[in-house]
Amino acid sequence: KIIVELKDGGQTLIRVSDNGTGMEHNEALLSLERYATSKVYRDEDLFTIATLGFRGEALPSIASVSHMCIITKTKNSLSGTRIVVQGGNIKQVSETGAPEGTMVEVSHLFSNTPARRKFLKTLKTELGHITDCVTKIALAYPQIHFRIIHNSRVIGNWPAVGEPLQRIVDILGLSVRDQLFPLDYQKDLLKITGAVAAPGISRSTSRSVNVFINGRTVTERLIEKGIQKAYHGRLLKGKFPLAVIFVSLPFDQVDVNVHPTKSVVRFEDPKLVHDAVVDVVTKTLEIYGRPYVKEAKAQEGVTTHSSYMRPSISGSPILTLRESENGIEKSGQAPLFPDTGLSSLQVIGQVSNTYILCESSTGLVLIDQHAAHERILFESLKVAYRNSDIPIQQLLVPEILELNFRESDILDSVRGDLQGLGLEMEPFGWRTYLIKSVPSILINREIGPLIKEISELADEIQCSSDFETLLAECFKIMSCHGAIRANQELRKEEMEALLKQLDRLENPSHCPHGRPTWIIWTMRRIEKEFKRLL
Repeated sequence: KIIVELKDGGQTLIRVSDNGTGMEHNEALLSLERYATSKVYRDEDLFTIATLGFRGEALPSIASVSHMCIITKTKNSLSGTRIVVQGGNIKQVSETGAPEGTMVEVSHLFSNTPARRKFLKTLKTELGHITDCVTKIALAYPQIHFRIIHNSRVIGNWPAVGEPLQRIVDILGLSVRDQLFPLDYQKDLLKITGAVAAPGISRSTSRSVNVFINGRTVTERLIEKGIQKAYHGRLLKGKFPLAVIFVSLPFDQVDVNVHPTKSVVRFEDPKLVHDAVVDVVTKTLEIYGRPYVKEAKAQEGVTTHSSYMRPSISGSPILTLRESENGIEKSGQAPLFPDTGLSSLQVIGQVSNTYILCESSTGLVLIDQHAAHERILFESLKVAYRNSDIPIQQLLVPEILELNFRESDILDSVRGDLQGLGLEMEPFGWRTYLIKSVPSILINREIGPLIKEISELADEIQCSSDFETLLAECFKIMSCHGAIRANQELRKEEMEALLKQLDRLENPSHCPHGRPTWIIWTMRRIEKEFKRLL
């Protein structure tokens, strides 16, 4: 059990106590000596660090700028040891009665360095830093009871639990419990556990991504990038997922002695870790993010969902796809839409010629026709490109496109790649091009704006060094330009065909830009709105 007591955001008092093994009298005195540590005995231990601290700098550094009191007692000691330190100088050492464990109390912080104290933030900010630190440690060690007390009021209390997922729910809140998907991955000595949230639960900063390496909280860009890659196409630009990732690997395969705060690590094989994170998060989102939810969730309000399957509306020039050969495990979840999924919904009509209104046994479903068709086209283009089978339409009268110098220079560098997507162009004078063919999905669409948008994007991401990223972004642009529009009337047969196409997609719940393709109003929500249920 660890208790953290604070006064005035920690500026007046910070007291940390535990009921651990405690320290012997001599060990307590030695702990205040700079560079003294019980974590490293041999030179070789520096290459297999298995503890959070190992430099022996924390206690003496804090003691040098504050008034500190340490009380500690071991199980076999008749009495405890009390040490009082002021400004780095030991003022008193005595025996005292104390329970088993250790208590460290810090007051008068920066009393001997007033210039440093002046730069402390507001009480609310400093308290936020402390609570963030404690909650991260609590996430990593669910078997320990943590409590935070501020000005005699408990602001955080997390009892010890056996399941890490339970601690994650306790800290993140019950509101996300039904939207958390557990991770479980192991390959040789690399193990990844934790949980990721449904794409509908996103944040505006990367602080929502919690990464732990062998129980140590770190800011690891490599893993964060892997998580972002797994969520690609499921989140809007500028949004970050809610995730708690625990990575365990042999201590000699990770170097934690990189940064003074030990918040940055270096892996022996970074690609292995990155690819493993991408793999486990992607597969988890594919399994849990399909149009299936737990029964309990199906009884609550408006929910959005993430992840789908394949494309084509009758009357519209769309590519077709083969059925996926990979089955999806339902993991004990009840189907939101019985039978075959979205295609089993009863189409009622359109709302503002933009949203398809459907009825299911659980309530009403609204489908964004543009976002849904955009996802269909995106998946179709990916498969057709892999198979070198993108349908192309030769233009009877080539379209003339004029660009500025920068745009034409960029277009020249990617023109060969774009031809593989069905966009055939040839120079027609200085900064002028003839567009001779386009993908079939772009028939009757304005091609000039699309080409300019691709040129700007290629310049932004420096396509020469990342063609795959450019390719994916091109598919997004092409599918967006080729999809049916909002305010476009559809026949019932076209709406039903769109639902069938969605059912065959790998990720039917989001458009390529991350917006949800559908939402549901459950009958319980509707009845509560009409006051049939209280």
